Amino acid sequence: MSRSKIPDTDHFTRNTEADTGGQPESCDEQAVPDNYELEHLHKFQPFLVREKCEELVREEFKGIKYDHDRCRSVSENLRAKILDLLKKLFDRYRFVVQIVTGGKAGQSVLANFEAVWDTDFDDYFMITYKQQDLYAFVMVFAIY
Repeated sequence: MSRSKIPDTDHFTRNTEADTGGQPESCDEQAVPDNYELEHLHKFQPFLVREKCEELVREEFKGIKYDHDRCRSVSENLRAKILDLLKKLFDRYRFVVQIVTGGKAGQSVLANFEAVWDTDFDDYFMITYKQQDLYAFVMVFAIY
């Protein structure tokens, strides 16, 4: 039984020698250093943006009576403004902004959520807004 010699695997080539004029092209020469950032540059801190988001909520819902269609369009505009603010301040995070609106008619409302996340990096805050015939819950989740 004859064993064939296993080729040297310390040197890999990307192109054939014919493509490079007879010279092997080494992957090592083309290596680009990793630019992956496993840690965030600026950790999400809810207290930095909560007050500004509360101000946006007050401005958007001020003087509005509950109407499903009107509250929907106001909520969409508010969500876009909050997302723009958050994306400017915190890079490398994904944000979820959920807005729940309803009319006050003597009933109670219970809002609940569950999440699986990394407590070192991910966070959230919630804003509750009430006026005479309207309520709104704004939940902002920051996920790294």
